[in-house]
Amino acid sequence: MGTGFSGNYKSTSGSLKPEHLMDELKNSGHKYNEKDVVMVTKTKKNELVWLEKGTSTKGLQHIIEEHANDFKNKFGVSEKGIPSKIKDIFTQGIEVSSKEKNGGIEKIYEYKGEYIVIAGVGTNGLIVSVYPGGSK
Repeated sequence: MGTGFSGNYKSTSGSLKPEHLMDELKNSGHKYNEKDVVMVTKTKKNELVWLEKGTSTKGLQHIIEEHANDFKNKFGVSEKGIPSKIKDIFTQGIEVSSKEKNGGIEKIYEYKGEYIVIAGVGTNGLIVSVYPGGSK
């Protein structure tokens, strides 16, 4: 049997790509490549956001190339742990500001006493970049 809709969702506790959120993304009308989605979640404001493998200018590849050391220094997170940490920031952090910038939205979250800059979430919810900022 394939991975298509079965009518029931598997237990997705802790999953970076819960089936119900992948279905919501699929039905959202937003352009995305399912094979490239690394993580999908909902913010405390019930906004759907997702991270794709990306390129050197956006997505996970960009975050690893430009900010992996920041994640390691601030949170002790390896490159493999970055998608999970980003999910935690969106689900457990508090959005303290949001403004339109370069065709997307720059958000700043407070997460475990740190300011985290989400330096770009497309208006569709695609995560462009994330990097740990300074302390509160």
